[in-house]
Order: sequence, then C-alpha cells, then structure tokens
Amino acid sequence: TATWCKGSKISIPYELFNKWPNQANIVFVGSATYGTNTMKLIEERIIENLPIGGKVITLTRQLFQQEDEQQKKDLLFKEIDSVLVKMTWGHSRCFIYKRLK
Repeated sequence: TATWCKGSKISIPYELFNKWPNQANIVFVGSATYGTNTMKLIEERIIENLPIGGKVITLTRQLFQQEDEQQKKDLLFKEIDSVLVKMTWGHSRCFIYKRLK
C-alpha cells in the first residue's frame, strides 16, 4: 500500500493511485475519511493531470483547504456547485469544481 496513506483510515494500493486515466475529465473523490496529507496528494495529481474544463466532485471535503493552497484554487478552479446529498449515515455536502486553466 502507499505510504502516503499512513494515518488515514483507508489503504489504497500505490499502483492504483499512481495510474491516471489518459482522458479523464471528471474525477470523483469520496473524501469523507481522507486526511489532510492524502487530500494534498490528490490535489497535486488533479493539478498535474486534469485538463482545462475538467470537473472534480468531492464528497464531504473541499479542495485546497489549507491557507497556502487557496491561491491555487482561486487561479485554477472554480467551485460551480455545492449540493447536500443524503447518505446512509446522514446528509453530506458534495462540492463540484471546474478547472479554469
């Protein structure tokens, strides 16, 4: 498993995290249990690989929540929607972003 998952409640094989679909233009991040470090690494992969116009959907956690990351979000992404969704454990917020540049 990937070392970046230490401290997280989940464990993802590195081979799965390391591969990025060639033409992915929508990314879903079921981030309810991801820690700050895991989210930062996912954000880096999104910046590296998601094309302009691509969309990111996150569950529970927003992208770029660290103060030092706010400029990246403002320059590269726009939050285009936020929806309250009913889950088996209760309600959760779903955030939808669009890559601007």
